Amino acid sequence: MGRALGDLMAGSPVRLPPNLRLPIGKLITFALANIAGGLVQLWVLVLVLLAKGQAPSIPVLLGDGGLFFFATSLTFSSFLALAEKYNLKTGTWDLNMTIGLGGSVALAAVVFYSVVLSQGTAAPTPFSGHVLPQISCAAAALVYTFYVSVRVGYFSGS
Repeated sequence: MGRALGDLMAGSPVRLPPNLRLPIGKLITFALANIAGGLVQLWVLVLVLLAKGQAPSIPVLLGDGGLFFFATSLTFSSFLALAEKYNLKTGTWDLNMTIGLGGSVALAAVVFYSVVLSQGTAAPTPFSGHVLPQISCAAAALVYTFYVSVRVGYFSGS
C-alpha cells in the first residue's frame, strides 16, 4: 500500500518513448487543436453574442451541454488511438487511465444528460446550471488525451 508512484511505475508495463522531449511547438499545436479547434462553436457563439450586443456569459455559452459532447468525443477518439497501438491489459497504466479518466468522463456526461433532459425543461440552455461538471469533464478529457498523445508518440521525434 504506501508505495511511491515511482515504485508503482517501475513495475508497470508503460514505456514512455525514449526520445520524449515535449517540444514547445507540438505542445502549442496540441493545445490549439484540442482547445481552440475543438471548441470552435464556443468562439463562434461569443462572436454572435457580441455582434448582437449581448455580453457572453459562461452559463449561456455552456447552457447547451456542449462541453459534455466535446469531452466524450475527445475521450473516445483518444481511447481508439491508444487501443490501436497498445493492448489494454488489466492492471496496466493505460487501462487504469482509460477507466479512471475516460470512464469518469463518459459516466458523468451520460448521467448529467439523462438527469437534465429527463426533467423535460423547455429552457433554451438547460445545462446552464451545470457549468462546473462540464468544465471538470473537459479538463479530465484533456488530461487523458495528453496522456494518450504521449503514449502513442505524438511528442516524440522531431
